[in-house]
This record gives sequence, structure tokens and C-alpha cells, in this order.
Amino acid sequence: DGGVLDEKEIETWRVGMRAMAAVPHVCVKISMLGYIAPGWGRSKRKEAVLRGLVEETIQLFGPERCMVASNWWMDAAASDSDFLSEFGLEAPEFIQRLSEWFAHYSEADRDLLFAGTAKKFYKIEVD
Repeated sequence: DGGVLDEKEIETWRVGMRAMAAVPHVCVKISMLGYIAPGWGRSKRKEAVLRGLVEETIQLFGPERCMVASNWWMDAAASDSDFLSEFGLEAPEFIQRLSEWFAHYSEADRDLLFAGTAKKFYKIEVD
């Protein structure tokens, strides 16, 4: 709800994320956003908080260590994990929203966020 308890939780998250970012081989998925802020796709306030946390994550790790994951269709039917449920955004809308968030990044960095980092991390070879 944006109260004092949320700020304490976010600061705890920041401490943990800074510690993980200090380890060079750790990568992070930008995923499961609905667990952080259920209903974020319908709330400008929640989306703004979430967008700030995602941006903070990318700044800590760099695009080369971050990857977007929609979890489509694994988790969506059972939860608001990525707001991909009957209550919210479909997968294309979710990807579009993140594309808008990442518009200020270079094309190369956006490619890393949406595909490149995952290809490298999971050793996916595409001809």
C-alpha cells in the first residue's frame, strides 16, 4: 500500500540486490511482477513503484545481466504473477509495457533485456 512497512521491505530488497549485484556471475530475471505489486497494470501508482524497482535492478546489474521473463503460460493461469491472468494484461501487452519502460535504452541494451542475456545465460544458440 506504499506505507512504512513497504519502505522497510523495499530497503531490505535493496540491500540484498546490491549484494547479489556485487557477484559478477549473478543474473536476474525481470519477472513475476504481480507478486510484488498485485494489480500493477491497473494502477498508475503501483506501476510507477514497480517501474522504479525494475530500473533500479537494471542499473545495479546492467542490461547484460538482466532478462525479461513473462512466464507465459506457466504461472499466469494460477496467479497474478506477471499480471497475465483474467484480471490483467495479456503477454503482448506485458511485453509492450516493458518496451515502453525500456524505451530510453539503446537498441543493443533492449536486445539484451528481451533476448540476449537469456540466450547467453541459458546457452541458447539461434541460427
